Amino acid sequence: MRKSLLTTLLCAAVTLTASAQVRFTTDKSAKAYFTCGFDSEEEVAGWRVEAQAEETWKITEKANGTESFKKIDPESKYSLVLSYASGQNEKAISPALTIKPNSRLTFYNYFSPIYLIYGAYKLYATETKTKERTLLLDQFLWAQDNAWDETGWKKFDIDLSALADKEVKFSFEYKGDQGESEAIDDFRLVQADDSDDSSVRIAAGESLAYSITTAGEWTSVSWTFEGGKPETSTDEKPTVVYDKAGTYGVTLTATNADGTQTTTRKEYVKVYTAQPDARIGMPEEGYLSPFAATYIPLNVPVTFRDMSTGNPTSWEWQIRVDDEQLAFKTQDATVTYTKPGMYSIALVAENEGGSDMDYLQQAIQAGGAQYVWNITPEESEDVATLALGFYGNYAGSNWLGMSAFAEQFKAPAVTATIDSVAVFFDHTATVTPDAAITVTVMKADADGKPGDVLATSTVKAKDLAYDPEVLLPTIFHLDKTAEVNSAFFVAVSGMPNNSDEATNKSDDISIACLLRGEKGISTTWHYLDENPMYPDDPTGWVKNVDEAVSMCVCPVMEYKATADGIAIVEGDSTANASAIYSLQGIRMARPQKGNVYIKGGRKMIEK
Repeated sequence: MRKSLLTTLLCAAVTLTASAQVRFTTDKSAKAYFTCGFDSEEEVAGWRVEAQAEETWKITEKANGTESFKKIDPESKYSLVLSYASGQNEKAISPALTIKPNSRLTFYNYFSPIYLIYGAYKLYATETKTKERTLLLDQFLWAQDNAWDETGWKKFDIDLSALADKEVKFSFEYKGDQGESEAIDDFRLVQADDSDDSSVRIAAGESLAYSITTAGEWTSVSWTFEGGKPETSTDEKPTVVYDKAGTYGVTLTATNADGTQTTTRKEYVKVYTAQPDARIGMPEEGYLSPFAATYIPLNVPVTFRDMSTGNPTSWEWQIRVDDEQLAFKTQDATVTYTKPGMYSIALVAENEGGSDMDYLQQAIQAGGAQYVWNITPEESEDVATLALGFYGNYAGSNWLGMSAFAEQFKAPAVTATIDSVAVFFDHTATVTPDAAITVTVMKADADGKPGDVLATSTVKAKDLAYDPEVLLPTIFHLDKTAEVNSAFFVAVSGMPNNSDEATNKSDDISIACLLRGEKGISTTWHYLDENPMYPDDPTGWVKNVDEAVSMCVCPVMEYKATADGIAIVEGDSTANASAIYSLQGIRMARPQKGNVYIKGGRKMIEK
């Protein structure tokens, strides 16, 4: 009898444990306790505006220059918007709100970064009791720090932990003179939430990191994710991607010494379709340049590639070619230029969530002559000296037996000529002023290494261009015009590495370089001299495979078939030559000061 009763009680205990629920959460699980979509009088109750100009913060569908929030939320009616004008100092202030612990502020903002320097907002939280103000977001500085160049809806997510348990008013404070139009929507205060009735709202293509919040050591775990990738998992902390819009459930079954527990949340993940981010990919037939998005030959088909993110489903290209405006509705677009000049291009990428446009004005150079290099416009912000610690500099003075450095260039689509090379030196300190620094244009040999010499030029170390505030190019005029129709190299050698005991100074010369991440492409080679201390080390030309590096070395190329096209003008003379254009489409006789910015406030200019 006792045994039977004990067995019954144990079975009951196991049954209770098995029927219990195990709880889970995600890195984006939060519960909103204040929301404002600006769609009704109830939602905007308590908000007020302090206006100085006629054009101020208003509740309407969109402003001059913004788009409706319907692209994010189809049920949206209105947004908080402001149209740019002259002499604006406009404030939109929320009602008083008490901030709960572990809170975040999220909202969407539509803006274009082009004219933020003339007008932008700062977002403050002001404590109602002490009047202490906390700057949460400076829109202009945020765009600068993040190199933001997109026009569209951007979601901001701001940590409010420092304001926990305080009552505050939020204020969007816009100051400007013909600056940017603004739109604000889906203003939310959310608190971290791992309760069983919580849910998550994400854009298609985003991921969720799951974790179990119920205490215990689990001997087995099994997840099922509707609409997710992967669809199942046995990891305790899986990461799941959701590619398609919809509402999806999640089931978790976990087993430990006490039994098995299961939880199912039927509508836990709500996925919406976000508009894509349109990106124009430059033709592989062309070259990168500091002063044009791409430099391409005439009479050669070139293909502009769709590099958009966010799963676009349709595309529309508008490309200026010669004297015509061409339109394409294909993912990629192939065109042929027959007249030298500077051209514009636009790509609109679209899906169910909306559309986005990438536009480059007067940025495609066809024919003529131009500086070329292996660095994209986005990467140019990060060029600098690559210091090797005690051993000196890469692409400069060093103690490692590297006596020359070469930048590798792909073969031109048609035969081209090179008559000069611009080298941007970042350091030029020298105790060997008469040292001859030589630039050499070389063919690639059968093994792909620097081979036969095509042309050379020499400049003394004391004559290298330098300014403490800006990067200046040193122009090496070649002894003859180099003709290239295959892969080639531009090598720099002769950078001294000597010391002067009397002055306690040393040679410190370096070419500005770009250091990429682990998966980046390296375009540099270096020449290793024989070293008696390391007889087994390789000698001669060696490709840099340890780091992904490109040097700021720019041969001036001209496609041979278009010698009468656009030309680069040296010095101050503009006789018998056309101008070149900056990436912004500004006409100039030589590269414009301040075209490319570098960390630390340094920038590249033409001397």
